[in-house]
Amino acid sequence: MAAGIAIINSIAGIAQTQAQVENQRAERDLKESALRSEQRMQERRAKDAIERGRTAELRERQRTRKLIGAQRAAGAAQGIQIEEGSFAELLSETATLGAADAATIRVNASREALGFRLGAARLESQRRLERLVGKRRERTTLVTGGLRAVGDLQRFERSRSQPLR
Repeated sequence: MAAGIAIINSIAGIAQTQAQVENQRAERDLKESALRSEQRMQERRAKDAIERGRTAELRERQRTRKLIGAQRAAGAAQGIQIEEGSFAELLSETATLGAADAATIRVNASREALGFRLGAARLESQRRLERLVGKRRERTTLVTGGLRAVGDLQRFERSRSQPLR
């Protein structure tokens, strides 16, 4: 009878260990899934930052062209020689400042996207680490549970070989 109880206890311990490993695996999978989703969101944000930057840069270039056109029209309406002298310098300066503004917009969008890409890379590293740690935790649980079951059976065997007092 004692042998049956010891075996049942060992089997129950093994089943409990397996259930614990399955719970750990489910928890790891859930964490990985959440990290993967956040990583994808960061990558989408990076793409969005680039697209918004392109759009803003194009708008800035169009605004600059319109401003230069308005300056030319105003100068021509006043009878000013728009292709020479200080007025030509004014148009050139407007074009230069507009190009600088457009470049600033592009650089800022790239920096914003880089931040999101770095966040995505960090999440990928975190996800991989979570996977490694989770697998190690599962293996440790299996080994510990197996050793516990072996120990239970060994104790039972020792108790059987000792005479009753």
